Amino acid sequence: MMYNLDALVLRAITCGKEASDTIPHNKLVTQVDEKSREEQRMHTKTNTARKGDFIFLTICSAGGLGLSPIAPGTCGALLGVLIHFGVAFLVPTQFRQLSLIAAFLSTCMLTILLTHWAEDHWKEEDPKNFVLDEVAGYLMIPIFFSAGTFVEIAVGGFFLFRVFDIIKIPPARQIDRNMHGGWGVLLDDLVSSGYALGVLYFMVWLSATMKWNLFVAH
Repeated sequence: MMYNLDALVLRAITCGKEASDTIPHNKLVTQVDEKSREEQRMHTKTNTARKGDFIFLTICSAGGLGLSPIAPGTCGALLGVLIHFGVAFLVPTQFRQLSLIAAFLSTCMLTILLTHWAEDHWKEEDPKNFVLDEVAGYLMIPIFFSAGTFVEIAVGGFFLFRVFDIIKIPPARQIDRNMHGGWGVLLDDLVSSGYALGVLYFMVWLSATMKWNLFVAH
């Protein structure tokens, strides 16, 4: 009887020791699993953030054109010419004006909405690689000026817009210096586009006066 009692006591002590040894092991396994899940969540978040940054970077740089080391604003504005080309040759005549307006308004909206992201990404105010404002500035040209062929409008409008956007005749210069945020980034380009339109209409008048065969409405 004493032997059975000793055996039971020994068995109880052994089971207790095994249980005490098992609990920390289980806790360790749980901690490792939680750490693994946390690392996986962080990895997923990082990949998602990278994908989001890539998308925003592509949009802000006009499909990468604004990342050019030389004249990024001019290169970025070429996307506006490409959009103009697509509308002029692929969209039915009755929908061209509406398509240009939709593209212009969409670009303006994206400029305003993405300015904060662009400034945070490039660590400067109105970064040179953020070129959606240049795209919007060019798209304003074919909306308000349709006298002439596509080539005349695209070449003349693009050249004049870029010149005025670079020299920034007032009030474009004041807007560029004193107005911050998305509207400040956008409006100076629209003012420069307005100057370009003024010169284009002057050239139409001069062409008609001098009997030149330029900027004839089609």
